[in-house]
Amino acid sequence: MAKLVSKTYANALFELALEEQMIDQILAEYEFISNSFDEFPEFLSIINSPKVSTDEKKTIIDDTYGKQVSELLINFLKLLIEKKRSDVMVEVYGDFKAFVEAQKGLVVAKVESVIPLEANEIKSLEAKLNQVTGKTVTVNNVINPDIMGGLVVKVGDKVIDGSIKRKLENLKHELAEIII
Repeated sequence: MAKLVSKTYANALFELALEEQMIDQILAEYEFISNSFDEFPEFLSIINSPKVSTDEKKTIIDDTYGKQVSELLINFLKLLIEKKRSDVMVEVYGDFKAFVEAQKGLVVAKVESVIPLEANEIKSLEAKLNQVTGKTVTVNNVINPDIMGGLVVKVGDKVIDGSIKRKLENLKHELAEIII
């Protein structure tokens, strides 16, 4: 549910930024804000706290970011606060970034492996994914020992599971069908 909410707000911000021709500016400003939330998680806790009034939260946003961030983004953050959706501020940034990357033809592929991929392997995989998707793909290598070996590649909503774990599960099902 929260993912749907964050995507909806991110799409609204994306459309507005596109209309105002401020996509890159809003992305950079939102990245700055998201990084500040990462650096000072207690600040985000205050923004999400039910003990702090909506007006106080808006004032905090104004005082903290008002001179560094565009009015469009400040008003958007205040809207999230008004609608009691400040809990998805960070997720909205991620979804907004994904919309911007998609508009520019950029895609991030999450590639799970047991050990870190080497630079030449990543470049080769990116080249192959560029060819397959027709977009510019950047690989984000994530270590996942549970897959036992091989790779699991996630590009958007598509998954290519070439893991040893998946192959063993498939073999198990095939053997179970033969025995029955």
